[in-house]
Amino acid sequence: SPSMARVGGSGGGRSPRPEPRIIGSDLSSPDNVFKCCDTNDVGRLDIHEARFAFNAFGLFPGLEYLQDWMGDGDGLSLAGFKELLRKKMASAPTSMRRPRAIPFARRGVSLRQLNSLQETFVNSGWISAKCQVFNAEHRAEIEEGKVWALGDNLYALDRFVIRPVTSPELAEGEGEGVPEHMRRAAQLPAATHKSSYS
Repeated sequence: SPSMARVGGSGGGRSPRPEPRIIGSDLSSPDNVFKCCDTNDVGRLDIHEARFAFNAFGLFPGLEYLQDWMGDGDGLSLAGFKELLRKKMASAPTSMRRPRAIPFARRGVSLRQLNSLQETFVNSGWISAKCQVFNAEHRAEIEEGKVWALGDNLYALDRFVIRPVTSPELAEGEGEGVPEHMRRAAQLPAATHKSSYS
């Protein structure tokens, strides 16, 4: 049928997967920020997407200002965004300027980070050993229902890896922290201040 030809091609098999969106990591590039903020991948930024894109360059206009900047069109194309950004970087008042914000599409944990955690802390048995020690030390409280037993999961990773590597000082009860050789293996920089893992 004609619709099958469109979907499956002449071989009747599955349709090819769409090419993945490759977004660069340089957030000083208007092109990369535009791609990050174009969440529905239509090549145009609506007012909310544009707001996050301008925030990435330290501009924080209210929605009314932004609507005025954008006019009545159907969003900003890449060229339109770059031109408007150039103009507003030169003319926006200091009251609209703040430190740059990372676009929401770039926040979170990357697959590479998750793989590093898996390889370094889970596959090595390190997190399992930490959980066994914790559970043995807190056996009575676990049996009384006052403390949850820990297993090889995200709760244990948070307690023994994430919290220690995102703060320059260990919180009470976090033990000795993450060994330096494991920190290096997982490519975890030493925290200079309390921060997010992502």
